[in-house]
Amino acid sequence: MARIPANTLTFSIENPARPPAHFQEMSNRPHVFVSSTFYDLKQVRKDLSEFLMGELGYEALLFENPEFPIDPGKTTIQNCTDIASEDADILILIVGLKYGSLDPKTKLSVTRLEFEAARARGVPVYIYVDQQLHTMLPVWKQNPSLKLDGIVDNSQVFEFVAEVADKHKLWITPFSSAQDLIGAIRAQFAYRMKQGLKALRAYDCGRLPDYLSDLRGRSLQLVLEKPRGWEYSLAAQVLTDEIAGARGLRYEYDSGISVGAAVVVPDSECLGFVNGHINGLSIIGNNIGQLINVYLAEAVGALGEPGDAEKIVFWGRSMGAVYRDAIKWALQVRRISTTGPFSSAVPMVEGFSIQVIEVIESFAKQITKVSSDASTAFELGRVPEPAHIEFVLDSISYEPFLDHVKDIARNLENPG
Repeated sequence: MARIPANTLTFSIENPARPPAHFQEMSNRPHVFVSSTFYDLKQVRKDLSEFLMGELGYEALLFENPEFPIDPGKTTIQNCTDIASEDADILILIVGLKYGSLDPKTKLSVTRLEFEAARARGVPVYIYVDQQLHTMLPVWKQNPSLKLDGIVDNSQVFEFVAEVADKHKLWITPFSSAQDLIGAIRAQFAYRMKQGLKALRAYDCGRLPDYLSDLRGRSLQLVLEKPRGWEYSLAAQVLTDEIAGARGLRYEYDSGISVGAAVVVPDSECLGFVNGHINGLSIIGNNIGQLINVYLAEAVGALGEPGDAEKIVFWGRSMGAVYRDAIKWALQVRRISTTGPFSSAVPMVEGFSIQVIEVIESFAKQITKVSSDASTAFELGRVPEPAHIEFVLDSISYEPFLDHVKDIARNLENPG
């Protein structure tokens, strides 16, 4: 007889503190963070800043600008990565021929950390690579040990660009001058504006993607706005909505009744019918384990990567379907009508489902609390404590049921 395996899921939500409130309120204009080394690209950064602020009217986030927000309680690197991830609407990554200063903890360049912080929050990133570096990249890939000191100051520059192209599969545009860069950015920002207007029209006219078409309230808001920690907040909200949508079934279960025709089971088939329902519950339990331990982790994304809203919504709806199936399964068992010797075992079978029902409800409450606590911490400008949820669906013990069935069988064999 199949058994429901124990399943455990532990995850954490860890995010940096929010930048100073005065900067959050400083402008409703788009904030563009420029990430690059400084001294070798000083003029490029200056020209780009003038273009962003002077021609486009955007807020240019460059650390050398006097208006760049500084939190005195943070390190230089933490200030930069926090702004890149939390207040930038767009990040422009410019990779020249210098690797730049290193973070003493990770031994990675500050530019790379800014890029990874922005990516983790789902900030759109436009990547521009020095033409000479871009030309030599295939040569370096064929022979990574090749000495190219005359081109770059550190081979990690090639490693970084190769990772961006091959691992992250991001589009890279080569440039030879600041004007090349500005021309490319002007075109991309115009396209981004067109996308935004198209999305706004779709939202206004109700032409949303299929997976968003029936989202409402907080769930839809989370998908559209994607605030910090949105992945787990969305998972919690969709699951909560699904459970709320099944409250009629839950009320029916709690009332002790089951609406519907009785399921008449002949005495000779009672034991087999009950065993079939137990196996069905085992399948439900295995589905929960797969959804929690595998699919949820994939949907919310690995550390440093943004989540997939469509997959998160699918996960929540699938969990909701499993929740409804568990209740329906229990109600169906309750409608079994049999008068044979094994009829006394039927109520015991119904009790198995309560573990599945309650563990889903408990998980929804836990993930909701964690995401809510994290959101509150963000709003107060604090770093939320790392939060962990442990999901455990212990193996359901069928021994009392099996012992009861054996006793019935022995009594039938020895009626005296």
